[in-house]
Amino acid sequence: MISLLSSRFSTPNRHVCVLTAGRLSVHQWQKGHAQETLSFRPDEAGLKRFSTYLENSPPLPIYILVDVVEEEFRHETVPHVLGGDRRALVKTRQNRLFRECRYVHAIFQGREEDGRRDDRVLFTALIRQELLDPWVGQIERHKVPLAGIYSLPVISGSLLKRIPANSTHTLLVTLQGSGGLRQTFFEGKDLKISRLAYMPKLDASQVSSYILGEVEKLRRYLNSLRLLSRDTPLDVFLLGHGRILGDLRHQAADTVATRYHLVDVADMAPKVGLKGELATPFSDALFTRLLASESPANYYGTDKETRYIRLHRARIGMKVASVLLLVGSIAWSGYQFFNSIVTRDEAAAFTRQAHFYQERYALGQKTLPNTPADAYQLQKAVEMAEVLKRYRSTPDEMMVVLSRALDGFPGLYLKDLSWKTATDPKTPVGAEKGPSRAPNPYAGGSSAKEGALFQLAWVTGHLDPFDGNFREALKILNRFIAVLEKNPMVESAKLMEVPLDTSSRGHMTGQTGRAEAAKGAKFSIRIAVRTGHEIS
Repeated sequence: MISLLSSRFSTPNRHVCVLTAGRLSVHQWQKGHAQETLSFRPDEAGLKRFSTYLENSPPLPIYILVDVVEEEFRHETVPHVLGGDRRALVKTRQNRLFRECRYVHAIFQGREEDGRRDDRVLFTALIRQELLDPWVGQIERHKVPLAGIYSLPVISGSLLKRIPANSTHTLLVTLQGSGGLRQTFFEGKDLKISRLAYMPKLDASQVSSYILGEVEKLRRYLNSLRLLSRDTPLDVFLLGHGRILGDLRHQAADTVATRYHLVDVADMAPKVGLKGELATPFSDALFTRLLASESPANYYGTDKETRYIRLHRARIGMKVASVLLLVGSIAWSGYQFFNSIVTRDEAAAFTRQAHFYQERYALGQKTLPNTPADAYQLQKAVEMAEVLKRYRSTPDEMMVVLSRALDGFPGLYLKDLSWKTATDPKTPVGAEKGPSRAPNPYAGGSSAKEGALFQLAWVTGHLDPFDGNFREALKILNRFIAVLEKNPMVESAKLMEVPLDTSSRGHMTGQTGRAEAAKGAKFSIRIAVRTGHEIS
């Protein structure tokens, strides 16, 4: 049996199983082409054959499409909440509506227009889970990835979009290969109710009459549920083929309440991506093709039943990531290899260019006259001269400061001026005693200022005329120091020697009278001026 089944199976890329009350049909799809359909009955022999099929088929995802009478639809309104609160609310409502039912699903269909604007929810459930358990058990035993368990009436919404049907109240009627007549009612694009009626064995001429009778029964049922008022037209889309469709064209007469739209199954095949001719009145191939191509999110499957599809997708993701990483590595390696070639060629070109200029330089040197120094030493000499030129200093700023201060003191006469430039305003200058060089600016306690340059001067002079009044002479010198310190260019100004030594260490000597006055009042001043300031 295994060899027989293996020879009959080609390699599909999708497995879609249609579950009805009497059998499980497996539809195989390969690039839009329908392959051979296999049927398994829900008995021991059928389950064994299904197990053999799973064992010898490639481990591709399986989609189960349920088309049974035992599927219920309930319309409810729930408060509008989001996130975890919504999931908890839906779970509580499902447990209340379908107690001890494992296969449940909720579809949100908008919100109420008034009041609290609650959410409108369609709750669906498969109330006979024993129809699924044997088949799902075999799928789990062989660790085949189960993509999900789906409802055929819900999938009908995708088929309705391709007809297309733009009516406010639409009834989609399809014939199923299991011998059932599926009628699904939509309000706008929202599924409201679906009914599956099993058709008795009838003569071909009686099928169309039976279908129209079932449509009328469902219309009255919709009126009783107040889903459709009696004066509201119902657009009925009937899918068929061949004689059944021809009989319906003669018998389905439009009325004020009902408008019929006949659709050939063969015309719908290319609209759902089905390749090849479809010469059958049954719509099973349309639904299975829609499910195989759209691969919607799981409806009824539990986490335990769909755990292998998650592993399957994770494995595919890792394979894709590996391929992308390999391609990226190859591309990066090629890029680096190309860059290395370009770099090597550029290095060779620069080397040749350097040799060319070296040869030119050597030839040029031969034509030059002999010099006492080579080119490198001349370059260093020029650079040193530029540095000296940039940092040379003159006492111009010091002279400007002194001349402006002396304008208000006609009795002060300068005799000597010792001057130098330093980075530390406390550097000794002139007759001042101290170290012969400025202190190290990196040593602790240094007064050198970073980036500052100072002109330092030791100025000596005398007052003339001087009548021997030392107190008045000292006042004049102090005012002169105050005028100097007001100048923003002056860092410091200090009277170093006065006409009369008033310190505790000195000895007061001298004579009063004209002899002492004739000597004049001598003084010495130490001044530090900041350079680089604009003279105003």
